[in-house]
Amino acid sequence: RKTMNLEEERTGSSLEARARVLEQGDIGLGPADLCHTVWQSTSTAGLLRSVTTSEYGQYHFVYGQDVSTPAAIAAYFRKLMSSRGDSSRLVKGTYCTYNAFARQDVRVEVVMPGSVHGYAVDVNGVLLEMAEAAWRQTQICAVLRASKALDNLVPLRLPRDLPSSLSHTQIFDPLASPDAHTSFLEAVKEVFWQAKRVGVSGFNSEATNTFNSLTLGVLRSFLTKCRYSQAELYFSRYIPHEAEMASIVAVILRKCPEPEIGRALRLLARGALRKDRMAPSLLVQQSQLCLVDGNVEAAVALARAAAEDAPGVNEIWLNLARVYASANRPLLALAALNALHLPPVEVTFSLLEAGSTTKKPRFWRRASNGTSGPKKQPVAPSSQSDRRLVQLGASYLHGIMLKAYKVLVELYQRYGWSELLKKRSEIFILKGEQDQSTASSVPLPTLSAAPKPPRAPHPPAVSASAPASSQPSMRGHEDSDNTSDTMLSSSSVPVHAVLTRQHSMPAGSGSELAQSSDDSQATVLEGRVWVHRRLCKAWLDKLFAFLHEDVTYYTTVVKGDSGAASAEQRSASDYFRIGALAERLGDTTAACHAFRACFSTDLPAKSKLRPRVGLALLHLYVQNRDLPNALELAVEVGNCLPLGSNDAYVQIAMAHLRSEVFRLLSLVGLRAVEAMYKKFRDKDERKTVSMLMSEAAAWQVHNTST
Repeated sequence: RKTMNLEEERTGSSLEARARVLEQGDIGLGPADLCHTVWQSTSTAGLLRSVTTSEYGQYHFVYGQDVSTPAAIAAYFRKLMSSRGDSSRLVKGTYCTYNAFARQDVRVEVVMPGSVHGYAVDVNGVLLEMAEAAWRQTQICAVLRASKALDNLVPLRLPRDLPSSLSHTQIFDPLASPDAHTSFLEAVKEVFWQAKRVGVSGFNSEATNTFNSLTLGVLRSFLTKCRYSQAELYFSRYIPHEAEMASIVAVILRKCPEPEIGRALRLLARGALRKDRMAPSLLVQQSQLCLVDGNVEAAVALARAAAEDAPGVNEIWLNLARVYASANRPLLALAALNALHLPPVEVTFSLLEAGSTTKKPRFWRRASNGTSGPKKQPVAPSSQSDRRLVQLGASYLHGIMLKAYKVLVELYQRYGWSELLKKRSEIFILKGEQDQSTASSVPLPTLSAAPKPPRAPHPPAVSASAPASSQPSMRGHEDSDNTSDTMLSSSSVPVHAVLTRQHSMPAGSGSELAQSSDDSQATVLEGRVWVHRRLCKAWLDKLFAFLHEDVTYYTTVVKGDSGAASAEQRSASDYFRIGALAERLGDTTAACHAFRACFSTDLPAKSKLRPRVGLALLHLYVQNRDLPNALELAVEVGNCLPLGSNDAYVQIAMAHLRSEVFRLLSLVGLRAVEAMYKKFRDKDERKTVSMLMSEAAAWQVHNTST
């Protein structure tokens, strides 16, 4: 593929840029692998037909390539040479991959006609020899990076909104077969207790034996294939050595199609009794399980205790905000969100302004069974697309910022927009009030902590038989499949919860709320909880603005009088964005209608939008356990994807298609799918469904043993 490689202005500049990135120190699993090549081209010119040679450098990014030996990397360069479409000759190739265990950049240089040399470079630029154990560690890191990329690189965006670097990236699935997964798990055993050295990317917390990139990656490899019983068996063997491993098993039991809440709570309670103090990861898991079980007040107590033990971890404050929202305590939920330490929104959403100008390769093809789908609708030209949809900032949220936005959406669904604004004014000092207080020299809220109440050495664990609270049960509490916010590290700094800190404010400057603390198991707060007005952080204020944009457009344009009038002028991308907007606001019915409208438009034969919207609609069908529509749609989306392609877009789409189909099988069972299979008359459709069922059986997906 000619479009895969990026040209270098100066040969070797990409290697220098990578070295500058690695000099930053702790970078978790590290960046994507870099494949740098130097090519030599010959040309003839002039009357004498003189031959001139020139060299130029190119590079591209790789995920999932086998880096266990230098010979495997040399084979990758031979593959690049054979697929070259011109007369250029490979002179030298350098493959760079990162070993997060040793925090070294591993490089393999291939010099033609066949010299291969592998070595490592530390952060100081010193060259080191590679031992056999170091190659195994490097391969584990490569697998973890690839599985994370396949799982996280598909947010709900249009293809042109994705990072332009994906057009210059090759992705291989290193866990494409059950045998490969078994080999990976065997290799992990050797370095499992060294995983703290790998760190955890994207979190302002210290890695532990439980919370690190290795354990999260192994857990992700099980959950994406819906292998719940195998995952429980794998992690249970580590509980006798580390009690916090019970929190990972609790995640597995909670994400099963039939969650085993009682057994998970008992498992966490046994793990807590083996420690002098209950770890924050155990507290967080207990709070989430109590919400599922309807015991809201116990969930509040446990979430408060976790926030006290680890006040510097964003995921713990996010969990506390969710719990408060479910307990009908909106002021405390907003205050917990405000305790998160997040960067400015403008930095997080740079994709909103950075449009890709690189010409992407075309690889989609129309489904072979296009006549079996709904009737095609004419698609509006792109010039008629609604720019207001493109400018909705919430559509570019991702990661923990998106999870915080979902908490605001839950509060909006419970109280409405007007009441939510009143709650915000009660808990936060608005910008105008801040200016007035500054002009009058009134001291602003500080972070001085109140005295910490005494705490028992063993926080009480919540049993499965604990009485349910009279508070309403949690609505919309389930996380996404990303499990990175479920195992949390602890902090040794005993700081009081931020929500209860006393601020020096003049009388009458803010509403002072008091509520009785009737949580008998609350170990963080005692007596009465006083919540004072405080400054709203810039990123949270921006989320309110994004929510206002979403609600305004959805109520006035989509649901309003102008919605029907403008429906005929909408483009396919408009329908896709409207579906994403409806899903963000919790209206799954409207999201299904919008995605169906987009999928039924007369899109070009090689459109990338068709499989993307198909995957979005398939996710909703699987979530609703709509077997007929989900299976038919999975077949049509699968026919849009060329088999055997290593293109980044294709590999990402195939990984998510496989994950959704496996989740469908784990929810409805193999017998129901077999009954549906008999209703397919088309030969290609029956072949696709049979292949999916065989693959699920080979992976031993949950609920497919029969």
